[in-house]
Amino acid sequence: FLRFPRETLQLKGGDCDDLTSLLAALYESAGIPTYLMDGPGHIALLFDSGISEDEAAEIGLNVSDTVPCGDSVCIPLEVTKVGSEFITAWSEGSQRFQRWNARNEAVVIPVSEAWDVYKPSTLDWPSATLPAPAVGDIDRVYPVEIEKLAKENAERRAKEYVDRTRKIPADADAYNKLG
Repeated sequence: FLRFPRETLQLKGGDCDDLTSLLAALYESAGIPTYLMDGPGHIALLFDSGISEDEAAEIGLNVSDTVPCGDSVCIPLEVTKVGSEFITAWSEGSQRFQRWNARNEAVVIPVSEAWDVYKPSTLDWPSATLPAPAVGDIDRVYPVEIEKLAKENAERRAKEYVDRTRKIPADADAYNKLG
């Protein structure tokens, strides 16, 4: 059975469908479109980055780790990696999607369309309240995640230019970009 997002929060955990429902609710409440990524015996989440494939490549994202969603790219997340680094959840979500997609087992469902079939529930506010995360915790974790993402992107791009210079030693553009 599927728990309501607030139940998952109160329990501080859940399985893949509970965590996907919770994360979709959080993204959707912030105005970020989400998609259910369904496959054999598992479900994960895609969220709309709001940027095109060209823009993603331009800012250094590894486009092969994204999923086309209309005019923009989505970021696949393995939601069971709660507590792991964002990059880990993204990498594992991407790998899972690529495996499912290669076997024609991936089903992507826009949450907004799912609401047409399964109307959102209207519930009374729960009596239990959940504390907001401490600002210090967010301030401590966020820069570390951004730095890791930037480092990963720089290393991937540097490898691309090193590979180009090995193939074409006179490739001045590759040397300039590597610099």
